[in-house]
Amino acid sequence: MMKGRLCRGLCNKKGETLIVVVIIAVILLIAGTAVLGFAANGLHSTSKDAQSRGVYYVSKSAGSVITDSMKGGKLGQFLRDRAESDFLAGCSASAGQEYSKAGCVVSASVELDESRLDDYTVADVEIQYDFNGTVTAVSSGAITGNSLSLTNITVKYTVEDKNDDHYDLKIHYSYTGWYTGSGLTKNWSNEIWNLEKSEN
Repeated sequence: MMKGRLCRGLCNKKGETLIVVVIIAVILLIAGTAVLGFAANGLHSTSKDAQSRGVYYVSKSAGSVITDSMKGGKLGQFLRDRAESDFLAGCSASAGQEYSKAGCVVSASVELDESRLDDYTVADVEIQYDFNGTVTAVSSGAITGNSLSLTNITVKYTVEDKNDDHYDLKIHYSYTGWYTGSGLTKNWSNEIWNLEKSEN
């Protein structure tokens, strides 16, 4: 008896069953397309988040390398020696003489030497600083000792990836130190490099 009703319902000549099947198929097709769209969008967002995190981590790692090089490394020595050279050129050889200069700017380039970092570049590297110094010792008309302070040292740079995602970072430092001697025989002492803060 049940079989007969089912057969009659499916074999109905009016085509009502066919319309119901088409409507259900269209609804399922729309729902399936929406689910696929959400899944694809979620996958794209996850990929984009991973790229942004990569740029962030490379930027922070570059900051750590710069900080290591600044605190007693080659970058710190370069800035100290450049400021000291400007100091000696700007003041006279008399004990107690002070000299200051603001707005010193150095541009630099940075290359990432890991093959897995080929997708990233460090761009727009700029170092700004102010300095002041005081002559502490003079011998035979030559400066043989001074104190030197570098303030407002700001290292700015941008890390970019091949998809134009970028992360800007500024790192602030300060420095104080003393030297005695002259010419090539300078002895630096009491050198203190401070990492003031890091900001994006």
